[in-house]
Amino acid sequence: AKMLFDSIPELSAIPCNVMINAYGQNGFVQEAKRMFDDTLERDVVSWNSLMAAYAQNGHCKDAALELFWKLSHSGMKPDKASFVAALDACSNSLALKQGKLLHSGILEHGYESDLVVGTALVNMYGKCGSLDSALEFFQGMKKRNFITWNAMMGSFAENGHGMRACGVYREMEQAGVLSDQVTFLSVLFASSHAGLVTDALEFFHSLQDDYGLRPGLEHYRCIVDLLGRLGQLEDSEEVLSYMPFEPDAAAWMALLGSCKIHGDVGRGGRVARLILRLDP
Repeated sequence: AKMLFDSIPELSAIPCNVMINAYGQNGFVQEAKRMFDDTLERDVVSWNSLMAAYAQNGHCKDAALELFWKLSHSGMKPDKASFVAALDACSNSLALKQGKLLHSGILEHGYESDLVVGTALVNMYGKCGSLDSALEFFQGMKKRNFITWNAMMGSFAENGHGMRACGVYREMEQAGVLSDQVTFLSVLFASSHAGLVTDALEFFHSLQDDYGLRPGLEHYRCIVDLLGRLGQLEDSEEVLSYMPFEPDAAAWMALLGSCKIHGDVGRGGRVARLILRLDP
């Protein structure tokens, strides 16, 4: 693709945008920046593509926000994708103050009713720990999809409000919104950390029986963690032994942590040796 691109005589926006995006998705941020700098006729997509490249690569989060403000002062109008990329950067760097400024810009440009922008706002506020703002905006949204619900649920779960996350899941069910594997990962994480064993097991079985979804390794990890937290170490180990694929070191680490908490030295030593074999 690069050889074909090099044969194009002038660096116009459309082919350059494709290359900026491709470089960013593959982690070649400096190449994406050079391509952006060499583009003769940039459009808003050029800016968005480089912003997304920065936001997707953790070491460049501040650069993504800096680029957004440069775009805003360049005489070119940021579009919805510009705001979403900038909000994602705020989420990744926990930049609440900048996120609030972006929210003001979204209102000014009339994008607050857009589903994707709104979901990014809920996610940003939640990731930054501003749960009241996340919930207020979420409740005011006229349109929501399962990604929006997942963002709200994940916000509560990641900030240690397991019961509230489970409450959002119940509301989601009542609203007739179909859940996906991310939904169940959030609600399992929430119920595990809140010690809600009955709820967690109900959610785990619902994932398979009601939605026909296959639990992944991370779903099983939540159950292992939950049982371990409750001191049910034998049951926790049994889940690891009988799940339908090979548990990784992180799954065994969850059990090892529980062994330390509950003082099961024998089991802990055996699990530690197993982890060393998996991840020497």
